[in-house]
Amino acid sequence: MSHRINGVVHVVPISDRFNYFTAPGRNRKVIKTDLDQAHFLIGAAFPNSGVKIENELNNPNFRIKKSVDEILKWYMQIGDLLEIRQSARTALQLVEHWRSRSRRTAVQLTLFDTLEEEE
Repeated sequence: MSHRINGVVHVVPISDRFNYFTAPGRNRKVIKTDLDQAHFLIGAAFPNSGVKIENELNNPNFRIKKSVDEILKWYMQIGDLLEIRQSARTALQLVEHWRSRSRRTAVQLTLFDTLEEEE
């Protein structure tokens, strides 16, 4: 992410963005875009971040966008630091696992609902 001040573009490191997203008293509503979500997840995947990605993904107020997966893959491949690439990989694995578990649960509920209707 970058921002412009007096015509000069400054790159904001993911760690700074993560600190902004998780500052005391700040709610997750500031995480709006798919890039925000990807940066938050990468930051959360850092060792000792203090954030459990699984808890965030299970939070009904945190609706992760499908495009986040592709952004995480991109950071995995071209992240400028090994730490960023590794954290993006970890975040992507957790997101993919969460998505597959969510789909299985939805399918199972649908099957059980159908069986109940037949009785």
